[in-house]
Amino acid sequence: AFIHGISDVEYTGRICLKAERRGDHVIISIKDNGKGMTADKVREILGGSSSYKGRIDNTHMGHTNGIGMNNIISRLRLFYNREDVIEIISGPGLGTEVILRIPQEPAQGDTPLLLKG
Repeated sequence: AFIHGISDVEYTGRICLKAERRGDHVIISIKDNGKGMTADKVREILGGSSSYKGRIDNTHMGHTNGIGMNNIISRLRLFYNREDVIEIISGPGLGTEVILRIPQEPAQGDTPLLLKG
């Protein structure tokens, strides 16, 4: 998803990755300084609309537009049985930040994904 955000900008594109423990969650932030997205586009991605899932962008050979993001969002929500595992903050010309909130404790009966240390 981030290749689409920084590929068409006329300045040096940057991607920043941060991870930290906050309470009983691991917070992972992926932020770019790219072209950003409208609020409608963010809602479309987070909502998993069928029009977004099926659309392909041939501008970047081998890269699809949104199918990967939708797959990740769906799998995280299913695995953790929560809707609030991902947040997208963006605006046209402002870049995009994707924030993952991963619970450190698995749902009852699941195998731990992250170990405390």
